Amino acid sequence: MSNSTITTLTKVRGLSIKILEALRGGPKTSSELCLELGVRGNYMRSYLHNMKKYGLITKNEFFWKIVPDKINIINKMINRNNIYKAKEKAKESKGISKRKSKTKTNGERIFEKEKLREAFECFLKQQKYEVVVEDVVRKLFKHYIETGALYLLFKEGYDMEAYFDKHYSGDILRAIDILTNDRVAYKIFKKGEIKIALYKDFIEKLKSLVNNDER
Repeated sequence: MSNSTITTLTKVRGLSIKILEALRGGPKTSSELCLELGVRGNYMRSYLHNMKKYGLITKNEFFWKIVPDKINIINKMINRNNIYKAKEKAKESKGISKRKSKTKTNGERIFEKEKLREAFECFLKQQKYEVVVEDVVRKLFKHYIETGALYLLFKEGYDMEAYFDKHYSGDILRAIDILTNDRVAYKIFKKGEIKIALYKDFIEKLKSLVNNDER
């Protein structure tokens, strides 16, 4: 294949390919091509004259047609273009599929969290905790739902009381003791810090309640 032919192949694309595909079916007037491809007259004529300049098509009175000895080159261009379009379509479909899958996953996560919240509220209604105990476990659960972390870490004293409620003061540790007895939450003192955490078993119990409801 000559350099001039390669140059021609690279220049002919888009609307030019569509025109060549239309002309493969037989000679057509510029008006027929405009109607078939939905292109304005002036726009169409500029493309036709460019392809005539490349030696791909010729005009016989009113009809445009493919130059017979260029049919093989034109077939290669059209085939190459069809392969390219098929690859692009496959990429686009794959991208849409991934986006749908991701959206579905996010939707499922939101649904699971809502169901987990419902199970948590049912648990609280059954337990009938006093206000301070309920507030502590609610904040631990809220932190878990928002971050996925089962624990909160505080410096001993003010940090923890400020996070929950200053008015509770020493009642917070007592509340956690109650939650520990119920295997809901626990505390660990270490190097001037307090770790307050939900038991993993408690979260698993809520999840199992959700799964049983779905069945």
